[in-house]
Parts: sequence; structure tokens; C-alpha cells
Amino acid sequence: GCIDCHDPSSMEVRVTRPAFIAGMQKLAASKAEVPHLPSIDRWRKGNRSRPYDPNLDGTRQEKRSYVCGQCHVEYFCGKGLNILFPWAEGFATEQMEHVYDTLQVGGKRFKDWTHAETGFEVLKAQHPEFEMWSQGVHARSGVACADCHMPYKREGAQKISDHWVRSPLLQPNRACAGCHPYPDDELKARVHAIQDRHFALMTRAGSAATAMIDAIVAVRKPYDDKARDAAAAKAKAALEKNEAFQKAPREEQDKKLAAEVKSNLLASWREVVEKTPALKELENLQRAAQWRLDVVAAENSMGFHAPQEMARVLGEAIDLSRQAQVKAAQLTGG
Repeated sequence: GCIDCHDPSSMEVRVTRPAFIAGMQKLAASKAEVPHLPSIDRWRKGNRSRPYDPNLDGTRQEKRSYVCGQCHVEYFCGKGLNILFPWAEGFATEQMEHVYDTLQVGGKRFKDWTHAETGFEVLKAQHPEFEMWSQGVHARSGVACADCHMPYKREGAQKISDHWVRSPLLQPNRACAGCHPYPDDELKARVHAIQDRHFALMTRAGSAATAMIDAIVAVRKPYDDKARDAAAAKAKAALEKNEAFQKAPREEQDKKLAAEVKSNLLASWREVVEKTPALKELENLQRAAQWRLDVVAAENSMGFHAPQEMARVLGEAIDLSRQAQVKAAQLTGG
């Protein structure tokens, strides 16, 4: 609604999400370089008698991006944690990754989920448009999210932001031509060239990730085969004591038994991983490779918000996936 971005008494632009405010305070208190946000630099040079406040310290132009950054971001919620924006070290992909890698939940390293095939604990990116925009030339040039996605228009004698938030390519004459005085077709062609190249590189990163996963699955398979009989016996013994299981239809029993066997195999595999350095190294490589690919794939500009930065991240994703693939092949004698 209107009040998410505007003060109802004055209609001034504002932010309201507590997680965004907390994330920006941690960012400002860090040593991260944020040249696209001069208000943070001014706050750092001030007396710092209070935490950075996006509403009090942010410029109006910065807040025209802050209001978008309340939702179009990487975040985590759940597992007993408040909503977390991982900006305590900066907006870059590896800075957010390090925050998660050093975050402890229940005495263990944070994970978003466990990969069903490899059994490795990995991360899942959401939609980090705000973070990726911050790494691009438009942010460095002082261009806010609203400048492109909510370009100014005239209504009578008034100049207002268009509140039909959408792709700049649907109205390049207003969204882009103010800074790039070229015909619509040329503006669109430039964007499409960036996005096509980005999609090609992202596809290669996806292929590398798939090859990595297949290679790791081949490493895990002998361990699962060896542990399967014990896992099945343990599952059967546990479920036979369950009265609800005994009364369930045969098809449902089979599903529950299969799920219990799978859970036991994963537990057995996790024990092996935790005490085997070579497997732990593989887990860390998959975690890092998938995080980089996912940050880019989950971001919705198809590379345009920060083409060079996203190419760098995808290059790292490909490299890490291939490293894992090679190390997995060595473990299986390939």
C-alpha cells in the first residue's frame, strides 16, 4: 500500500520494514565500501551517536531505491531467526555468503536446505535485485530504482513518478532516454545484447553445476549401497512400533518406509561427510558454486543491473563447479 513507501502525514518517501532498517544499520557500521550511498559515508564521518537511520540519514534519491530494497532483496526468515538481511559485511555475493557461513544455528553452520541427491548442506538465494543493482554502473552514477522502473511523467502541471512499476523496456523513451539519447530500437538492442550474453553464460554455469552434482552423486552411491540394509532395518524397526503406521493402507506404509530409509541414509552419509575432509571439501565447493549461480539466477534483471559483476560471479560458479567435478572424479577413480 501507499504507506509502505510514503509517510501518510506528509507523503515523503520513507522505509517501514524493520529488517531493512536493521540490515542497513549493520552495513553502515561495517567497513564495506558503498560509494553509491553517500549518506552512509557522511554518517561514518559524523559523531555516530546513534545507529544509521535510512529515514533520517538517507537522501531522497537514496530512498527512491531504499523503498524497493525493503522487499527486492536476499533474506532469510525461519528456524528461530528474525528476518535477516545478510549485509553485515557488504552487498557483494561473497560478503553475504560469509555472513551465512559464520552464522550458527543450533550450534551448527547455517544452511538453507540439504540437497536431495548429494546430501550436502547448501544455501538458497531469494531475489537480490537491490544488492546486485548496488554493484552496477547505474547505482554508481546515482540512478535510483525508481528512475528506471517508475520514470517521471506529467499529469497536468505536475511532474510525478509513474506508479505502474514495470520494465524500462516497455517505455525506453521515458525510462532511458533522459540519460541515453538514442532511438528506442537502439536502447532495446543494447539491453538485449547484455541479457543474451548473460543468459548464455548462466546456462553454461547451470551445465557445470549439473555435471558437479552428477559427479558427487557417484561419490555418495557406494556409501548408500553399503548402508542401505542397515538403514532399512532401522526404519522398519522404528515404524513397526508406530500404531498409526500399522493401521495405514499398504501404499501409505510403503511411502513412509521409503521416506524413513532415505532419512536414515542421509544421517549415515552426514556422519561420513563430517569426519572425511575430502567430502567436506566437496560440500564446501558445491555450496559456494550453487550460491553464486543461484544469486544470479534468482536476480530478475537477466544480467542488466550489473553485467560485469554478474559475469564475474558466474565465472566463479563455473570454476567452483568444475573443481568439485574433478575432485569427485578423483575420489571415484575417474
